[in-house]
Amino acid sequence: MKKICNLGAILLAFVLFQNVTYAIEDVASFCPAEPYPVGGVFASTISKITGTNLILTNIAEKRIKFALKKETNSDFDVDIKAFGGKNLIEGKFKNLSMTSDSVKYEGFYVSNLKAYTLCDYNQVKFNSYDFTFPENFVLKYEAKITQNDLNKIILRPQYREKINKFNQSFSNILSLKVYEPQFTLAGNRIYMDFKVLLPFIGTKTINSDFGLKVVDGKIAVADFNISNSLSFSSDNILSILNIFNPFNIDLSLDKNNKGINAVQNVNIINNEIVFDGVFIVPKSV
Repeated sequence: MKKICNLGAILLAFVLFQNVTYAIEDVASFCPAEPYPVGGVFASTISKITGTNLILTNIAEKRIKFALKKETNSDFDVDIKAFGGKNLIEGKFKNLSMTSDSVKYEGFYVSNLKAYTLCDYNQVKFNSYDFTFPENFVLKYEAKITQNDLNKIILRPQYREKINKFNQSFSNILSLKVYEPQFTLAGNRIYMDFKVLLPFIGTKTINSDFGLKVVDGKIAVADFNISNSLSFSSDNILSILNIFNPFNIDLSLDKNNKGINAVQNVNIINNEIVFDGVFIVPKSV
């Protein structure tokens, strides 16, 4: 039962970060096909009569909540629907959902996060050292990012490191530096101001605004406008905007198995970034 707690925290990490991404058109095709290898009606009935199903489900939900709280310092509602007590012990369950109004994980902030399994059958095998997925594990997620969330995200050390690498790439050519990005959400646009330090010119503030779109399962900058008083080329400006894009973060599930995290929709509505997608762990028997 302890392993399923760790699973919840790991799934959360991949929902929040974009790792290997693809455009996915038919999510249902990833789900296991019937018949599902679960106990029959008799076993399920016995679990309900004896209360084994309810007891084990409650224990699993509480432990996942505890693990998520420990990892994120955020409160979650967790709900598991089991086929029966014995099946749950074997790592087989109907569905799992995790919801929270405010989540912080590894410096990444989201509001109103909801993640839930899409398939009617899910299985995770646990052993002493690790867990594997006998079938594809398909998770749908929906979330919002507020202006406050966004300006906290850019304080992440990894985000600052990206900016430093960008600046270092120009250090041997000219002393160009970009720094201090600041985001504002208004209407259906993101407004970003950042400073540029140029030799013989000094520090200038660049003002830009842009929308968002999904490209190959990732959130990308779209339709940008900029105060181009320094006569930067569009390619240079776009490269800076992409560096400042706080959603481009790579992670992998483990050394040999990478999950598929595909953002499907993104919009800026009522001064909030609203997005949804799917996370799929390919089966690894």
